[in-house]
Amino acid sequence: MTVINTNIGALKARIHANRADKFMHTHMERLSSGLRINRAADDAAGLAVANKMAAQLKGMNMAIRNSQDGVSLVQTAESAMNEVKNMLVRMREVAIQMHNGVYTAADRINANLEHEALLAQINATATNTAFNNVKLLDASFSAVELRVGDTNAEVLAVTLDSIHASSLATGLETSKVSTAAKSAAAVTLLDTAIEALSQDQAAIGAVQNRLDYNISNLSNASVLTETAMGRIMDADFARESSGLAKQQILSQASVAMLAQAN
Repeated sequence: MTVINTNIGALKARIHANRADKFMHTHMERLSSGLRINRAADDAAGLAVANKMAAQLKGMNMAIRNSQDGVSLVQTAESAMNEVKNMLVRMREVAIQMHNGVYTAADRINANLEHEALLAQINATATNTAFNNVKLLDASFSAVELRVGDTNAEVLAVTLDSIHASSLATGLETSKVSTAAKSAAAVTLLDTAIEALSQDQAAIGAVQNRLDYNISNLSNASVLTETAMGRIMDADFARESSGLAKQQILSQASVAMLAQAN
């Protein structure tokens, strides 16, 4: 149909020019931001899923930090226990030495000074060992929860026993090596204390292994979650580049046809 007042060709050319311009700007926005979804209108369902994944990812990354802090905490406790173990072994060595008839009373008094000094240091270590001002080995660290995952259910309750001399072996805190008989009794008490301390060390070693495995698992999950989120949110550079080139050609062609129609 031939008409005068309405330029149908120009109108159609303008529609296609506007459409090409719109798509061209979309491709340019995605290429410049690196994101396929820049607003909810781009993909409402995809954005909702990505938002949940982003929250989960942040939670897992913080849980990794929490677990690493937990490892540092138990390593601090273990270091103190190792020093106490060394002191107990030295005390046992002195007690065995003093359970011998070749030493004078003065010799035994001198040895007992070391024995009592080490006892005092064991108690001081138990009282003063702390991580971030949190006491660890004075019996106050009981059923403390470490948040080691994204959900509220993912917690690890940790208890660290006291390593005061009185907690390791009843009577150890008053033991002496000032006589051969007392030295023999001290050896028995020290054997009990070393066994108790070994059990405490095994317990915190198990906690550290569990935290290490948890960190490994969370690290893998974090990488996979971020990868999945990237598939939803990130722009495909090759696809957007080719789409931009296509829309630029269509825009130029539409403008040329609009000029021709006018």
